[in-house]
Amino acid sequence: MSELGTPSLKSLWKAICCCLLLGALTFLTRSYWYTLTVPVIALTHSYWYTMTVPITAQEDDIREAVFREGMGGPFEHCGPGKQICCVSLEGMGDPSEAFLARFHGQYRKGSECEFSSATDVREIKTGTPASAIIVGKIKWAGRTEALLDVSLVCGNMCGAFGTFSVYREGSGWVVVPLKITVS
Repeated sequence: MSELGTPSLKSLWKAICCCLLLGALTFLTRSYWYTLTVPVIALTHSYWYTMTVPITAQEDDIREAVFREGMGGPFEHCGPGKQICCVSLEGMGDPSEAFLARFHGQYRKGSECEFSSATDVREIKTGTPASAIIVGKIKWAGRTEALLDVSLVCGNMCGAFGTFSVYREGSGWVVVPLKITVS
């Protein structure tokens, strides 16, 4: 299992290789143009996404990756024609409409459900039993690394909890489950 620091070691290795390449190019060409250009291109390529995409969109991308890759199994019962699942963001309330639209109606806003007891969740409009998904705050561990907790409450004898490490690699977020508990 990969540890949270692994992507940083990859980035360090890339930086070392770039410096060696820079030294070779400078020696061979005797041009200072490469001295400035190569490191800037290397760093820009590594962090382009995190420098240009707003943090709220990055956090929605992280949540989506965890929903699809990390907690996909326990969330399969959610959606139209299946169980109602309401999503809440800890400390923020309901997720945005744009975030919910990524799942094509599979989830609803947390404010559409209520807890009638510690483990009994119901849709407010109809009183139909539902599940609640509580997404914790994203804890950034660097520019391209974060931790996220997700809980699922689906009844007296049903629930799941997961802690996930995510890191940016290529064009997406890689999800590494650190701890998953299902009851």
